[in-house]
Amino acid sequence: KEPFVELATFIKEEVIPAMVENGTAAVDLADQFIKLRDAQRDLNLEQATSRAEIQELKRQSDDFNLSIEERISAAQRAAAQEEELRQKRQGLIESEISLLRQEQEIQGESEERTNRINELQIEQQAIIEEGLGLQTELMTKTQGLERELEDARIAFTQAQKDRETGLASFRATLLGDQESIRKAAQDKSCRT
Repeated sequence: KEPFVELATFIKEEVIPAMVENGTAAVDLADQFIKLRDAQRDLNLEQATSRAEIQELKRQSDDFNLSIEERISAAQRAAAQEEELRQKRQGLIESEISLLRQEQEIQGESEERTNRINELQIEQQAIIEEGLGLQTELMTKTQGLERELEDARIAFTQAQKDRETGLASFRATLLGDQESIRKAAQDKSCRT
């Protein structure tokens, strides 16, 4: 009779609490997966609505009818929005990887979960590369526009100098002509 009592006590004190704990953890994990899917759906919607705005900002950054400062600002805003979306995607991937690892701890490893984690890690690396590409694109665009702005400033400064030189030359010519006219008038009055 004692081995059955010991077994019943073991089941009551060890097995049942462990099952309840694992069951509770599994339910909590399922809730977290649901929240993750909701967040992914929200991000997909946000990305869809932001893409048009980002493309408009990129168009503005190339619009020669806008000032260079406006074009730089548009490029920076587009890059900032893209970076924000990229970071959110990366955060969701990190969350999913973490949840899958927790699920493995509770339910054990499976080929399906391991493959999904590997896929997510590959996607995560692609997102990191995308971020580097965005930074390079913004830096190149901004440097090009800043160079354009500096070239415009130099051209304006040179045009101002040329204008001043031209005005000085014109004044000198005008003063010389006035002096010549005055001498001619004096010569004429002296002769008469």
